[in-house]
Amino acid sequence: MKSWDTILRLIPVALVLVQGLFAWGVWSLTKRFVTNEDCKKCRKKLEGDVAAMQTRQTAIESSIRELPSKTELHELALTMKDLHGELKAMQASVETLKTMTNRQEEFLLNGAAK
Repeated sequence: MKSWDTILRLIPVALVLVQGLFAWGVWSLTKRFVTNEDCKKCRKKLEGDVAAMQTRQTAIESSIRELPSKTELHELALTMKDLHGELKAMQASVETLKTMTNRQEEFLLNGAAK
């Protein structure tokens, strides 16, 4: 009989422990899983981000299409070298013209007066 009394006194404590574990389990499950609303909000935000990224990607791709190709850049570099050579030749011609103009000016200012 004594052991039966001990068991009857421990039943409420055991029930409290089991109910506490059950409550903790339910609480943990609500914190662990995502609600449908949260999932929809997150999905909507991600869809907006993906759309923005696609817009940016399209803009970048169209800009890249307008860039010159490798051969066009090579041709441009060769043309610039040719122009550089022509400018040097023109500079030499301009120096010659400058010298001639200075001689004529010197003659007109000093030599013609004699």
